[in-house]
Amino acid sequence: MGLWTVNGQENSETQAQATPRWVLILVGIALVFGSVLRLVWLEDMPWHYDQGWLHDRTEFAGRTEPWPMIGIESSLGIMNPGLSAWYIISLGRLAENPVDRLRVIVVINIAAMFGLFLLVWKMIPATRREPWLWMLALFAVNPFTVRFSKRIWQQSVLPPWVLAFFLAHLKRGTRWGSFTWGLVGALIGQIHMSGFFLAFSILVGTIVSEIRARQVSTRWGWWFLGSLIGVPPLVPWLVAVGAGDRAIPVGWTIGNMFFRARMLTYNWFQICSGTGLWYTLQGEMTEFLASPVVGGTPTYAMAFVYVFLLGVTAYALVRLVCRISRFRRNQLPGYSQEPEAWFYLFWGAIGLTFLFFAIVRINWDHYLFISSTFILLAVVILLLPNRKLLAAVVLAQALVSGGFYLYIHEHGGVSGESEYRRTLAWKLEHNEVILPAYR
Repeated sequence: MGLWTVNGQENSETQAQATPRWVLILVGIALVFGSVLRLVWLEDMPWHYDQGWLHDRTEFAGRTEPWPMIGIESSLGIMNPGLSAWYIISLGRLAENPVDRLRVIVVINIAAMFGLFLLVWKMIPATRREPWLWMLALFAVNPFTVRFSKRIWQQSVLPPWVLAFFLAHLKRGTRWGSFTWGLVGALIGQIHMSGFFLAFSILVGTIVSEIRARQVSTRWGWWFLGSLIGVPPLVPWLVAVGAGDRAIPVGWTIGNMFFRARMLTYNWFQICSGTGLWYTLQGEMTEFLASPVVGGTPTYAMAFVYVFLLGVTAYALVRLVCRISRFRRNQLPGYSQEPEAWFYLFWGAIGLTFLFFAIVRINWDHYLFISSTFILLAVVILLLPNRKLLAAVVLAQALVSGGFYLYIHEHGGVSGESEYRRTLAWKLEHNEVILPAYR
């Protein structure tokens, strides 16, 4: 992947011609609707062990119990860095109860979403901007991204950090840009460990790009300084991991590698298609597909939406297969027109996923949330010649997200041991959760 600049200015006439006005209106509507989806029914948040642990630390850390030096245990079986707890505790103390604390997280995530829109509008040249605008529309309404944007969880506080990381990397030709890229890159993995993989993949991609272009675009001294300043909060975690008896689960057996490849492929599919509610709803998926129920009669409208999204995804996969034979940089369709989009898709999404596959036993979808913006670029790149089809996908994914939260609100969550399970509101009503601080 070659180098590209972000400082080029284009006049208003060029900007007006770059993206059709109706697309801009659609993106604006998607951003507003996505904001509404994130703000409604916050009391219907999932409430598991992680949320309870973070709630207790917010209430008691530094007050009636010591300040935690490391975070909660991760899905990998090792503890999270301390910053993952410190940051959420700090945000939580801006409010007095779980619902308002989640509202703080959601508002910050919405601000990051609109901040990304401003970044794209100001820093991506108008003639290369449209893929990013479509990606934003999808990110705003995609069932996966909405779901993980409204939880009290380490992954759910990542969007503003990803925005800062993205901005700094685009401006790495300046001293402040390289310094901030290094600093945020060192800290983002301490918020959630997927950040280490994103930072490393983008770093490798940048080095490869500069070597291929024979041009140094990064102020590496400033990057190193920023990275160095971000290391001290990590020290207690390094000490704890070094002293612990749990090794990082690698799982390099053929069976594990095959399972990881299958799950990561499925997770990409469900993120891109917007159909990844099977794991969340499990046994209630059939009931959800039959919704909405009008006058006691199932309409199965959601099933038709699902069929459409699965069909579009199959069509996109066919287009992908047709392009495999041309998978060289100078033959990639659209590469010369959208080098930024291709760089971040390749290194921010594909590269990160490959690291998950090759290094550690990671196959959970929530580890991909950090790269969901870049993953969704794949959908846009494959479908963009057909703007009307992309618009239909945005609408369909918005309907799935809206239908999902309506279902959760009406049913108090999901029964059984699903990924979502019962909501906080349902558990409080049935005395399954006791929160003395809940007002």
